Amino acid sequence: MSNAIEAYPLTWPVGRPRVSRRRGAKFHRLVKLEGKSYKQKADITLYQAICQVRDELRLLRAIDVVISTNVKTRQDGLPYSGAREPDDPAAAVYFRMADSVHCLACDRWDRVADNLAAIAHHADAIRAMDRWGVGSLAQAFAGYRALPAMDAGRTWWAMLGFANPPEKLETVEAKWLTKITEAHPDRGGNANHAAELNAAMQEAKRYYQQ
Repeated sequence: MSNAIEAYPLTWPVGRPRVSRRRGAKFHRLVKLEGKSYKQKADITLYQAICQVRDELRLLRAIDVVISTNVKTRQDGLPYSGAREPDDPAAAVYFRMADSVHCLACDRWDRVADNLAAIAHHADAIRAMDRWGVGSLAQAFAGYRALPAMDAGRTWWAMLGFANPPEKLETVEAKWLTKITEAHPDRGGNANHAAELNAAMQEAKRYYQQ
């Protein structure tokens, strides 16, 4: 699986309902001692939750993973130290499996870390269903299909407003940040367009890594 990208701000999937009242969760930290995992009673951290999501999707052999929240992260995908819990703690994870784009999203809990941990646990449960042989992964993910993240007929640079690929990735990132902020639903934007912009940014990063 390619490295997961953290996309800010949150792009909530179209047609997915939101909750009216959130509550605290009980997801705990995991520590490994002598190769075994143990739960600690301390609340799971955002970094640990991101790692859990990445690990579960890697086991599902998902690719093109985008973790979308309202928490700003550094370029390495890790949250800034002491980052404030956003007013909207929901999380959405977009990824590709078998040439289809899927989305797992959660906003039941009052912390971003707990919503991400819930997504990781859900992905683990789906893997278990596949192991039991009752249903296939394709059946399990049938209800989680996301709208196409990017118009296949347009290049990533055109999607981001460039006539040609800029010389530096930093130029692209600056333009993407402006556009993704404008596309946020809280500012009257369109969630579908935001998903397209995130996909275009993914393509841009692959372009400059070649």
